Amino acid sequence: MRCAVAVVATFGRTLAAFACCSRRQVRFSAAMIRIERGRVHASGWIPCVLWQVGYFVGWGFIGILAHIVRAMHLGATLIAMMRMHKVMTLKKILLASAAMLAVVAGNAFAATANEEAIAERLKPYGTVCLAGDPCADEVAGGGAAAAAGPRSGADVVGKFCSACHSAGVLGAPKIGDTAAWTARHGGDLNELLKNAIAGLNAMPPKGTCGDCSDDELMAAIKEMSGL
Repeated sequence: MRCAVAVVATFGRTLAAFACCSRRQVRFSAAMIRIERGRVHASGWIPCVLWQVGYFVGWGFIGILAHIVRAMHLGATLIAMMRMHKVMTLKKILLASAAMLAVVAGNAFAATANEEAIAERLKPYGTVCLAGDPCADEVAGGGAAAAAGPRSGADVVGKFCSACHSAGVLGAPKIGDTAAWTARHGGDLNELLKNAIAGLNAMPPKGTCGDCSDDELMAAIKEMSGL
């Protein structure tokens, strides 16, 4: 815009100078331009016009060159801004992708953990073992192992009797209290064995050891009473 204004103004000045030189009716001469004291003096309308045209062309070229340089600088600035915008946009896309991936992974892990917890809670408390299943062989093997030899009194007491007799629940004689055991039937082991087999008061038959033999129960009574 400034260049266009400068061009129009210079062209106007050229026309005005041409009109001025024409009105003065300067005589034509072979030496139309002379130099006095370092200054150029025009003595005709042709040098005047040439001077103005040179002024017009020179300043117009300078103005155009300035605008070209400015446009190049502006273009370089725009290119740099576009590159910076692309870099920033790429960084934002990468950050957003990483955040989305983290959220998806967290949700998948939480869903898996919840499914496992729900499956664990819904799992049946026990399982049914049918004849012919591997578990039936294991149970049979365990029974055969138990039948292979009698359990000791300490084993029976530790597994079936200590829950009540260690603390004397509901008046049960405590383990190691020989006086309390002697007070029952005068310490007669056979009578104590009969009570253990039949059950007494809150104690169920065989004291919850349904598969204990009489010898195993007797060994348990001796272990607890010290008799």
